[in-house]
Order: sequence, then C-alpha cells, then structure tokens
Amino acid sequence: MVGRPPKPTAQKILEGTWRADRANSAEVSPAAPSDLSAPYFLGDGARDKWNELAPMLAATGLLTAADLDTLALYCVTWERWREAEDAIREHGSTTVAQSGYQQVSAWTTLAKHYRADLLKLGDRLGLNPSVRSRIHANPLEETDELLA
Repeated sequence: MVGRPPKPTAQKILEGTWRADRANSAEVSPAAPSDLSAPYFLGDGARDKWNELAPMLAATGLLTAADLDTLALYCVTWERWREAEDAIREHGSTTVAQSGYQQVSAWTTLAKHYRADLLKLGDRLGLNPSVRSRIHANPLEETDELLA
C-alpha cells in the first residue's frame, strides 16, 4: 500500500480531526507506559534526551507502552548525531583523500544519516514542528474519556 500511514486515533483526537463515522472500531489501543525510567542500555546523552522527552510525550497522551522502543531508538540516534556533530566541529566536514582531493568526511555522512533518521522517528513520536502545530495537548485522562 502506497501513501501516508494512517494517524492513530489519539493523535486525531488531539488535533481535533476525529470523526465517529470514520473511526476504526478495531484499532488497537496500547496502554500508557507504567514506567518512564530510561532503559539500561542508553548512554548518558541518550538518557538525558529520554528524561527530557518521555514525561512530555506521556503527558500529551501520545506515548504508549508500544512506543517506548521508538523513543529509545530516537534517543540513541540523537546521541550518535551529537557525537558526529562534535567530531565535525573538531575535525571539519571534509578530509583530504589519498589522491589529494577534498572529500566529505565519514562524520559528515554519518551526521546526515542520523539527521534523516531523527526526522523520521520524530514524526512517529509527534516531535516534528508541523505535526506538533496540529496537536492540542491534553492530559492522557482526558483523551481516554473522549475515546469512551
């Protein structure tokens, strides 16, 4: 199937676009996460990003137990992107090849790929500014009442 993936019902409700006549009555609704502590495998930078994002996303009702791995992946990718950007700042964005020509450094290439991954993962988590502008944040309890 080609095209945009369907939006979850919680996101439609927060954006104010949910309609009962178009609702998927069989949509799976994962529970809210019971524990927002960062996974053990996150590095220091990824853990800081987790502690910044997890409470915010949970408060809007967009973070469910099924999204925790996506958030962890986002945080790990964010930490690696920061490492690549730090290396670019220290060593520059180009290197000199054996032939004597300038070429893009491996760090620059990695940073580019990490940025692309962050944007895609951010869309899934509602972190993209255009996605965020369409969302009216409501506490999770209010969202649950709307779905009932």
